[in-house]
Amino acid sequence: MVLGLSWDVISDELSCKLPSNIDCTQGKPVTKRVLLSVINSVYDPIGFTAPALLLPKLLMQEAWRGKIGWDEVLPVELEHKYRLWERTMHFMSKCAISRRLFAENYDDFTVHIFTDASAYAYAACAFLRCEFKGQVTAKLMAAKARLAPMKKSTIPRLELLGATLGARLAETVDSILRTTSKTYFWCDSMVVLSWIKKKEPWNTFVGNRVKEIRDLTNIDDWRHVPGEVNPADLATRCCDWSDLLQSKWWEGPAGCITMKNLGHVLRYRRLRMKHF
Repeated sequence: MVLGLSWDVISDELSCKLPSNIDCTQGKPVTKRVLLSVINSVYDPIGFTAPALLLPKLLMQEAWRGKIGWDEVLPVELEHKYRLWERTMHFMSKCAISRRLFAENYDDFTVHIFTDASAYAYAACAFLRCEFKGQVTAKLMAAKARLAPMKKSTIPRLELLGATLGARLAETVDSILRTTSKTYFWCDSMVVLSWIKKKEPWNTFVGNRVKEIRDLTNIDDWRHVPGEVNPADLATRCCDWSDLLQSKWWEGPAGCITMKNLGHVLRYRRLRMKHF
């Protein structure tokens, strides 16, 4: 065990241990108390299981929104969603992340932070890109995900929260690596990129978060990534453990982390920000 995570000394990989209380909850009526028990039993300080943990957290949020008591059985629709997710929990221990970040040999490495948001959540994930003799590898280092506030918000605002989360994640990664490596930020929202790069008197919500992003990052390091290849998208939409295991979450979109794309400068059209 390493800090509550399981460490396979042969493959040198870290994984989450299947909660010991899962057998006690299976077959029982699904309540808020059961949901909270399952959510809190998964110890993952790295955040690599964030996409799979989104569903029970969303169900918990729905239970709060419906003012359901701690020991009241969830509505049939919510219980059905939980049961489908629960059936894949045995895949949890197979969802592993390499403990070793760097390849044995490398010529250069860079950090890449991807951010995204949906109506349900916003997230950021960090990848380490290593290059050796023209060969490129990318590994997931860490991730963070948060539920969208219960008070309804616009997608651009949630995307901005994701970008703020990404800036904070980059600061954490930088303090751990303690290197002078270059860090790039990838976002699929043109609105957010415009907010970050343009110096205009935004409203309080936007202005405060843009200021934090600018304080923590270099605005010239922010890039656009197509939504369909943004790995952070997975952490903003529900998936079960089987889907997570088979996804490209672990290695990121190597195709978009090319030197050609890194040097690409976007030209922004003027957007009517007052609508957001």
